[in-house]
Amino acid sequence: MMDTHRTDPHAASGAEGAHALNKRRLAEFLYRLSESDGAAIDTTLAEFCAPDMHWRIFHPFNDLNGHTEAAARFWAPLRAAMPDWEARMACYIAGEYEGREMVRPGAC
Repeated sequence: MMDTHRTDPHAASGAEGAHALNKRRLAEFLYRLSESDGAAIDTTLAEFCAPDMHWRIFHPFNDLNGHTEAAARFWAPLRAAMPDWEARMACYIAGEYEGREMVRPGAC
């Protein structure tokens, strides 16, 4: 789940709406992440994530603090282990949760 607190939910206008904007932003993030390796991973995370973002990932990664640690300890090893990984989410579910705009990718 991606916290889109850095995106202005009122920036989208008309029928598009904030949820559509957040869905597009998540899709772009996952695409860019799937095309990144090495230092480009940290650059991508820096563009899309808050620098002090707290990552809660499954064991053995557990809790990581900031995009630099997440890039070094999780994303770079993942990309090295699966160099042909592609982001192919079939659907994105968006809404409000605890007062914040949230988007969750999923395979429908």
